[in-house]
Amino acid sequence: SMLEDVIPSIAMPDYVSYSAWESIGATPDQLFRDLDDLQKRFKGHAMVGEFGFDRGLDQSAAEHARSVVSTMRRANVPYAIWWQIFDQPPLAGLNDKGLYGLFDDHKKLTAPGKAFLDSLPSR
Repeated sequence: SMLEDVIPSIAMPDYVSYSAWESIGATPDQLFRDLDDLQKRFKGHAMVGEFGFDRGLDQSAAEHARSVVSTMRRANVPYAIWWQIFDQPPLAGLNDKGLYGLFDDHKKLTAPGKAFLDSLPSR
């Protein structure tokens, strides 16, 4: 696997990007364990390369966004990339609604987008 065979044989990368789709679908504890393990393996050089929630399929998308950001902060993950800034048409074969955006197709902030932005530290 990449984690066991490839990455350990190269110089420490600037960051290891983790696609968190399976972890965010599990419990917050599972996400924390996965992220904590990556942070330990890569000495704090792990980031979440993609995550998000289709609010057309997940009626709790906003709460899930808030929970995931809280878990990432608890695991000391310095960077995370939300899957889509704006809603997009559904992807063929994925059975999604395409409503992953922080903003809808009218450029209005979505409930998950608000939860995500409210979860970030104030500057």
